[in-house]
Amino acid sequence: MTCKQIKDYLDGLLLAEPTPLETQAVEDHIRHCVPCRAEYEAAQKTLALLQPSTKPTSTDSLKERIMNNITSAESHPAQQRPRIRFLKPAMAAAAAFAVLALLVYPFVQPSSSYAFAQTIDATRSVQSIHLRMTPVTFGSVGEIWAQFNQNAQLVRLRMNFPDTEDGPKDVVWENEKAQIWFKKKNCISTVREPDILRKLKANYDFFDPAQIVENLYKKAQGSAEVDIKEPAKPGEPIIITVTAPTEPGCKDVYTVDSKTKLLLHRDAYRPADGQQQVEFSTEYLDYNQVEPSVFTLEAPPDTMRIDMTEGVGIEQGALSDEEIATKVAREFFEALIVKDYAKASPLYSGMPAAKLQEAFGGTNFVRVISMGPPEPHEKTGSLRVPCKIERKIDGKTETFEPNGPFVRQVEGRPGYWTIIGGI
Repeated sequence: MTCKQIKDYLDGLLLAEPTPLETQAVEDHIRHCVPCRAEYEAAQKTLALLQPSTKPTSTDSLKERIMNNITSAESHPAQQRPRIRFLKPAMAAAAAFAVLALLVYPFVQPSSSYAFAQTIDATRSVQSIHLRMTPVTFGSVGEIWAQFNQNAQLVRLRMNFPDTEDGPKDVVWENEKAQIWFKKKNCISTVREPDILRKLKANYDFFDPAQIVENLYKKAQGSAEVDIKEPAKPGEPIIITVTAPTEPGCKDVYTVDSKTKLLLHRDAYRPADGQQQVEFSTEYLDYNQVEPSVFTLEAPPDTMRIDMTEGVGIEQGALSDEEIATKVAREFFEALIVKDYAKASPLYSGMPAAKLQEAFGGTNFVRVISMGPPEPHEKTGSLRVPCKIERKIDGKTETFEPNGPFVRQVEGRPGYWTIIGGI
């Protein structure tokens, strides 16, 4: 189903019970579409509230107001009366649903003229977003650019990491592949990454505005206290402050553009040194202004490019992790001994043969003296294979005991193992 079909489905709820097939199609769609899921949940609450357990009654004052309105309407000249048009059943249902939703709305939203659904609805027009996070700690993301399709699903993503173990790096994701630009190493590595949202769950909750507002809505329905401060002057933003009894001393402050209803800023305050201090901030810089070129890595021409999406590593098969790690390490050094760099390439994360020759061609590897047993290497999440290699340098034979090699499964290719991070 598309977002438009979801709207039609919700309109039709007032006319007839949906079929099991329709219900399944809707559940499949809202599982991945946050705005439609929020609208669906609101519709369910509305329908539940439209089924009262007692017979509705009216007060004398309400009756008087209704009769006054009718009398006033009849006293208007005919030419000033609005023309009444008969609606098709589906359109009538949609109109009725809209009116009923407005009547019930105060009961399912915080008491304020601003409502979270306004921001959720505003995000339907968001095709791209650019945001910045501060402060940038070691290994954390600094800036994010994201592009969404008409169903609010992520289709392109770029993240900048200013400080990691590998130095500064940028990651661009599209079509289930991620390109990682290791700027310090002057290298771009391409890996399979079909499930990036699960791995980036924490960050995704920060940069997806619909997800943020949905989380806000859930907090408002729970034990959290949500205070909404309307702008005192035109053009000033809406300020939303969230506190929770379960997190004393903590609060989240959201700034919403009063005109567009889109998020502008988010500050998370946490207790430190007896005071509330900003732990992190997210600034939403641009909506729908991200150029497609942002998702192309403009690396220098001499940047080494490695494609790990296919043809890299050795298949594990029935071998244990220790056995396959040892096999990869042994075959790599045997390839270096005979200077077969094309064979060594897939065993060394797909590094081009020319680069391998450049790195190891000056050393004459003679034979493998010993190898193993492999041991876990916590820092890299790999198996380190201790080994002794006989080599000749300047005519002298010596025993070489490398720090590695470090062997693990190829990123995005389960069951295939290769050397990562040098030897």
